Amino acid sequence: MITFWTLFAKETLRFWKVAMQTVAAPVLTSLLYLVIFGYAFTGRVQVYDDVPYALWGEFVTPAAVRKNVRGMLTFPAPLLWNLSIES
Repeated sequence: MITFWTLFAKETLRFWKVAMQTVAAPVLTSLLYLVIFGYAFTGRVQVYDDVPYALWGEFVTPAAVRKNVRGMLTFPAPLLWNLSIES
């Protein structure tokens, strides 16, 4: 069991050392792709005649949240970060 925790600790440290390459770079690349192509295709792309193209960030997904939950960010996808429940 000690070998498992040793390997786990080693791999966790390795992951955090290269976190920029393993997490931040793919996220940044995806966001830049969406922003650049979203801006470039605004007004040019229509899937249906009656439905306009919406940029990412102009549409907020409806979400049901309790009244006592605080800290939820308004974003196209709900971000559950730094939430608190008030009693």
